[in-house]
Formats: sequence, C-alpha cells, structure tokens
Amino acid sequence: MKHRSYALLLAAALSVSLLAGCGSQNNDQSSSGASSSSQSSQSVSSGSSMSTSGSLSGSASTSASAPDASQEENQQAKLTLSHTSLTLTSAGASATLKADGVPSGTKVTFKSGNTAVATVDGNGKVVAVKPGTAKITVTAGDQKATCVVTCKWEESKPSTGGSTTTGGSTAQKPSQPSQPSQPEQPVQKNWASIYSSAINAHGGEMVGYNPVFTKAETSMDSMILQSLGLNSSDMSAFAVSASMMNTKAYAIVAVMPAEGKQSAVLQALQNYIAQKQSEFEFYLPDQKVVADAAKVGVLSNGTVLLVMNEGQDAIYSAIAGAIQAG
Repeated sequence: MKHRSYALLLAAALSVSLLAGCGSQNNDQSSSGASSSSQSSQSVSSGSSMSTSGSLSGSASTSASAPDASQEENQQAKLTLSHTSLTLTSAGASATLKADGVPSGTKVTFKSGNTAVATVDGNGKVVAVKPGTAKITVTAGDQKATCVVTCKWEESKPSTGGSTTTGGSTAQKPSQPSQPSQPEQPVQKNWASIYSSAINAHGGEMVGYNPVFTKAETSMDSMILQSLGLNSSDMSAFAVSASMMNTKAYAIVAVMPAEGKQSAVLQALQNYIAQKQSEFEFYLPDQKVVADAAKVGVLSNGTVLLVMNEGQDAIYSAIAGAIQAG
C-alpha cells in the first residue's frame, strides 16, 4: 500500500513537471512570435519611410529641373535695322529700311536727324534731298537703332563767262567798248501750266473725276491742300489732282517749292503717304496696296512730284518727262 501511494505521488509529480515544461515552451514561442511580428512591423515602417523618402527625392529633382519662365520672359530680341549705312546718289533716290526684332504690339517710329539732306516716312522709306549725311533713328518701345545715310552726287553749277578754252589753253575774250550794263532777265517758266498739262495728259482716267487745280480758289481746293500738308507759303507753283473720298487712294501732285522749302514740301508729301497707308491698312486692302506703292521724288529742275495711283511707275515717268521737257 505504501509502495502504491509512493508510485502515485511520483506519477503526479512527473505530470506537473511535464505541464510546466509545455507552458514555458508555449510562452517562449508566443514571445518569439511577438518579437517577429514587431520586427516585421518595423520593416514595413522602414519600407514606408524609404518609399516616402524616395518620393520626396523625386519631387525635389523635378522642382530643380523645371525651367525658370520669368527668365525666358525677360529675354528680349534686340532691335536692328536692315542697313546700318546707306549711300544715295541722286536727288529723289530712295531706299527702305526694315526693322527686325520688334516685340509684338510695339509701335515703330522712324526719324531723320537732318531732313534737309534725307527724309524718312513712317514705313522706313528714305528719300535723298541734297548732298550730305543724315542719321535715321528707329524707335520701338525703349529700344533704338540707327542708320547713317550719305547723299553724294555732283550738283550742277551755272557756267560763268569771261574766258574760253581752245585746244587746252585759255584765251581771254577781246575787250568790248564799255556799254551801260543791262540786267539779264531770266526766262520765267509758267510751272503751274506745265504741271497741269503734264498731269492732264498722263495722269490716267482718275484725273477726269478729280480735276487739276493750280490755285486754291474754292473751299474744296483748300481742304485738299490741307490734307496733303502743303502750305501756300512753301510753294511758288503747284498743280494738284487728288481725291477726298476715303475709299480711294489717289493723288498726283507737282510742286515747285519756294526758296529753301524743298525739304518741307517733300516731308509733307511723305507724311501724306504714311497717313493713307495707315487709313487703308484694315479698311480696304486693295487701296492699301496702292498707297504702299506711291512714289515721291525730286526732279532735276527742283520739282517735287508725287504719284499715288494704280500704275504709278509708268505715270510718274511720263509726267516727269513732260515736266522736264517743258
């Protein structure tokens, strides 16, 4: 009986020992699992952090490489002219300057520094007046560019008496008995009549609708002269056929300037051309073409001639020839 009781106690002790051992192992596995789970969580968190870091790095890189739009806007094309120097070899000879690098929507203006030598209109057309130099300046916004124009030719000089040249030597004219001096009377031409005849003969059909006048005898005549920018005090003779209708680019004008007024007359007619070009720019394109092709110049006898009409080159040449022959 005693041995049996001892055996039961021993069996109970072994059972308790086995149960205790199993509990400890389970606790260790649970602790290990928790630790593994914690490490996994840390790994996920670290991965998330790395991903976020990578995203930030990419964003920073994109921001650094983006172009600076303000710098591009501040870059402005430089204003230049098609010529920096020009030489014109006769009175009335012309050339046109073109401006490049003009910002969109910017107004362009041309100005001559010496209109007695060369004039320029609003489209950059330069016309020679007399020998010398003139600086043409173009302005667009706050930018400027210049062109130096040289007008160079031999002006005709009146011959002087007193000696004759024969065979390369100069011989004095024989003396004449003294006579009372008589002032030599220059031949005065009726330039107004010559101009009127030339325009009527070669001006084309528009002359029939716009009669030539040589004096401002009516209010309409005065209005036409005013629209052309011509002052009576600047002209010794003139003839004009021009339209006051705002649907037609037409004017034929011949002027013998008063003494010292040639550049003023030439500038007035160039301004008139620029005005018509501006009026028809967005209104009647076909008339803008006529205004753009208008021709103005100075003939060898000093006449300032303007032709704004279809077929202006042929009309200009015909009228100029008739005036010089008269």
